[in-house]
Parts: sequence; structure tokens; C-alpha cells
Amino acid sequence: MPFVWHDPELAMTHRGIRVYHTYKDSDMGHPYDYWYSFSMADDEGTFDVRTLPPCDFDVTQSSGRLSIIQFALDNGDLKAPADLLPPRSAVNCTHKNLCVGSYQVGNANNKVTLVRDVTTNKVIDFEFNRIDGDVGSVAFYCEDCGDWFEWEQLLDF
Repeated sequence: MPFVWHDPELAMTHRGIRVYHTYKDSDMGHPYDYWYSFSMADDEGTFDVRTLPPCDFDVTQSSGRLSIIQFALDNGDLKAPADLLPPRSAVNCTHKNLCVGSYQVGNANNKVTLVRDVTTNKVIDFEFNRIDGDVGSVAFYCEDCGDWFEWEQLLDF
């Protein structure tokens, strides 16, 4: 069976520092819960979030683990390798250029037009003008430094 490399999923970006998920035996179907990496390379710059100084976040929850990492980076308890640090401007970013990066729409109600291949008449895409529904799970990103935020994090800005 051929082995194909897939880049690890980005867990978070904090002050321009990227933190990636890690995987058992490099298998994307088996992510580790507590191990993260600063690098996309296999087993380079990995760390266990459980070894970071304790704080008031729940290590058993994904959001808690990411908060622990942010706290440790901010306090200097966790340091990214020098060659993976962002430019100085990203570290001191004030996040003034926030954009919506993704969101989910529930109870969507809109007409969808299927786009078909002219030769085979098979569906190849779809189109819609706008979706009316309940917006949720909004994720924001900063155009200046690349940090991603959830709504609850923005309330502290």
C-alpha cells in the first residue's frame, strides 16, 4: 500500500505561532488528544499539553487544551523553535483586521441550482445566491497575523 503524506491539521495559531495536531504513526485517522507540534514535519517540535504548568482550563476538552497552550505561550512556559517563530509584527498584533473565516448555517432554506457537465450531464457543482438560516460556529481570523479565534475569545478584546 503506498504511503501518501498529508499535512497535519492546524490546531490553532496564536500570536502568529502555528500549532498542529499530531497523529499516531502519522495516520490522519488517529489524532493524538494531548500531543501537538509546532512543525508540520513528523515528530519535530512536539510537546504534550499535560506537561505544561497547570491553569484553570480543562485538559480533557479540546478548547481547554488550546487555551492551556495559549496561556503557556503567553507566559513563556512553552517556546516555539526559533526557526518556526513568526515575524516580530505578528507577535505584537492587535488583531484590528478581523474577518469571518468560517461559519455553519442551520435550518438553511434556499433554492440550490445544480451545475451539470455539458458532455456527461453529471452534477459537478452547485450554486446559490444566499442562505437564510441560523448562523452558528463562527470562526474569525486576523488578516495581519493569521491568528484564528472563536466568538468567546473575541469578548476579551
